[in-house]
Amino acid sequence: MLKDLEQLGLATNDAKVYEALIELGTAGGGEISRKTGFHRNIVYESIDRLLSRRLVTKVYRQKIALFQIADPKKLLYEVKQKEQIAEKLIKEIEQKANVTSTVTVFDGEEGFRTFWRQHIERMQLGDEYFVLGSLGDLWGKLLEPILPWVMKQLKKKNISGKVVAYAINNKDNIFLKSGLKYEARLMPRDYQTPANVLIWGDFISLQTGVPPYSVIDIYNPALAKAYKETFNALWESAGKYPEESSK
Repeated sequence: MLKDLEQLGLATNDAKVYEALIELGTAGGGEISRKTGFHRNIVYESIDRLLSRRLVTKVYRQKIALFQIADPKKLLYEVKQKEQIAEKLIKEIEQKANVTSTVTVFDGEEGFRTFWRQHIERMQLGDEYFVLGSLGDLWGKLLEPILPWVMKQLKKKNISGKVVAYAINNKDNIFLKSGLKYEARLMPRDYQTPANVLIWGDFISLQTGVPPYSVIDIYNPALAKAYKETFNALWESAGKYPEESSK
C-alpha cells in the first residue's frame, strides 16, 4: 500500500502517517509517532500536509486533537483534478507551441491493448468514431482480455461508431447486437484487409493485423479531416448491411 500511496503523489513520510491512521483509526500525534517511529515534529508536519489536501480530518475529544483519514475517495478526486489540469495544460501548450502533429507507435499484442485502453479512456461522452476496413475477428481475439471492459466503457460513454468494410464478421455482429450505437456498411467485394484506419476527432490510428501487430496513432487535425471526408464518400457509396445477416 505504501508504494501505491507514493505513486498517487504522497511523500514517503506522509504516506506512512496516512497508512498508520488507516490501522489506528482515530489517533493523536503521540500514538502516530509510536506507530511510525517518527519524531512528533515530523508527524505533525505530515498531518498538516494531509489536512491541507483534505485526506485527513481533525476531531477534538476533551480538547485533545485527534486525527483520522477522510473518505478515501478523496485520493481519486485528487487524481481526477490533476487529470483535468493536465488536459487544460495540454491544450494551452498545443496552442502556444502550435503542435500540428504527433505520432505514437504501439507494438505487439500488449501494445495493441494498451492503445485501446488509452484510446477509450480519452474518449468523451457521446463521441463518434469511424473505421475504414476491418481486422475481422482478429480484433476481438487481440482484445479478448479487456473486451468486456471495452464494451462496458463504450456503452457508459454512449460512444457511436460507423464502419465501412468488405465483409461483416463476428466482431461486427457482436457490436450490432450489443445495443451499442454501431452501424456497418459494405463495399462491393468480399475481401478482408489485414489493416484498417480508425478516425476519431483529430486522430487517425493505423492498425495492422499482421504479426507482431501494431497501431500507429497520429494526431493531425488536417489529416484526420481528410480521412473523415474519404470515409464519408465511401459511406455514401457503400451498401447498407442487410438486417437478415445479423440474425
